[in-house]
Amino acid sequence: MTLLRDKLIIDRENMLAIVSPGVITADIHKKAEEAGLFYPPDPSSSNVATIGGNLLENSSGPKGLKYGTTKEYVIGLEVVTPTGEIIRTGGKTVKNVTGYDLTRLIVGSEGTLGIVTETIIRLIPKPQSKQTFVAHFNQLIDSGHAITSILSSGILPSALELMDNACIRAVESYRPSGLPLQAEAILIIEIDGHPLAIEEEINKCADICRAEGASYVKIAETEEERQTIWSARKLVSPAITQMGPTKISEDATVPRSQIPAMMERLNEIREKYGLNLVVFGHAGDGNLHPNIITDKRNITEMKKWSLLSVKFLKQQSN
Repeated sequence: MTLLRDKLIIDRENMLAIVSPGVITADIHKKAEEAGLFYPPDPSSSNVATIGGNLLENSSGPKGLKYGTTKEYVIGLEVVTPTGEIIRTGGKTVKNVTGYDLTRLIVGSEGTLGIVTETIIRLIPKPQSKQTFVAHFNQLIDSGHAITSILSSGILPSALELMDNACIRAVESYRPSGLPLQAEAILIIEIDGHPLAIEEEINKCADICRAEGASYVKIAETEEERQTIWSARKLVSPAITQMGPTKISEDATVPRSQIPAMMERLNEIREKYGLNLVVFGHAGDGNLHPNIITDKRNITEMKKWSLLSVKFLKQQSN
C-alpha cells in the first residue's frame, strides 16, 4: 500500500482530494493549502506518515479537538477485499446516505477488512487566520483546570496540547528550544477563524490561563514564533525515544471534566511506582499519551510493569 503514491489530485470545485494511500499526509496539507483549502487531520508524524496509514488508524492529531478525526473527511474508498474483489464505497457527493456506511466501517479497521488503493477525502475552506500562544504552569493540576475552564467558556480552540515536565526536559535535551525546565507543564493553544474573532478569543484564553495560575503566557506575534512553539510539540515523540531503549506507549481518553483528575492520578502513579512516566497529548479532547520509558532487557523492570498492567486491568474490569 505504501508503494501506491502516484495520485494526489485536488478538486477545488468539489472541495475534495483523490489520493493514493502511499501519499505522505504533509503533501496533502501543502497541496490543499495551495488551492486555498484545508485538510485538518494533522498527526505529529504527518511528515512521514501516509494517508493510508492515517486512514486505517483513524488518526487525528492536535486539530481533532475542533475538526474531528480522519473518519470525518474520508467520503469514498477503493478497496481490494480479502477475496480479491475490487469494491468502491462512498463517492464524490456531499450527501451519500443510502445503504450501509462501509466507508466508515473500513476507516479505523487497521487493514483487517481489505487493502485501500485509493481514497477520496473532503477538504474545507482554509481558515482566514490563526493565532497560537503558549502558557507555562508550575503545577500540573493548574494546567488541567485551565483546559476545562477554556472549554467551558464557549471558546473552541483548533488545538489545545499539553506537555509535562518530563516532555519538556526530553525535548530540551534532544534539541534545545528554550523551553522552561522548571515548569511542570506547558499548554499550546491555537485559535483559528475570522481575524477579529480570534484576537478576542486568544486574549480571553490567555486571561483564563493567568487566572488558573500560569506563570508565563506568550502569544506568538509572527509566523516564525508560531512555528517555533509547534516545533517543540512535534519533537516530543522522537525526543522521548532517547530517554531509554523501550517506550511503552498508552493512549487514554477521559471526559473533559475529568482532565484535572486524570493528571493528578497519573502523577500519583508516577510517584507511587517510581515510573519514568512521560505525559503529553491532545488535552483539549481529554486524550493524553502516558508513555513509560524502560528497558525490556531488564527482566525485573519488565515484570514490574507487567504486574502493574494486570493490576490496572483488574481495576478497570471492576
